[in-house]
Amino acid sequence: MRILLILLIAASVSAENLVWDASTTPPECVDGYNVYFNGEVQNVGKVTSCDIAALPLESCTLYTLWVTAYNSAGESEPSNTVTYVKVYEPPTIPLNVRIETSELN
Repeated sequence: MRILLILLIAASVSAENLVWDASTTPPECVDGYNVYFNGEVQNVGKVTSCDIAALPLESCTLYTLWVTAYNSAGESEPSNTVTYVKVYEPPTIPLNVRIETSELN
């Protein structure tokens, strides 16, 4: 069983969703889905999408994400992977801007 994984990115940061097709196993036989990111795991229940903002991701870090389905018998093979960089925060303000003069010899 393979799960197709798609990353949808909208204009608004709050609208970034990780989306996948449901497992082909009958729905009553799937207990839920796990989202993996750089080796960490987040259980998201029986939904087939996940708000990226809900994942504990750090800004300016490249993540590889994938999804598995699970039930009492175990966990599926991983889906395809997608890469994502969280860029929620603008850079900090440059400080101590000034003009310096130096003597010419």
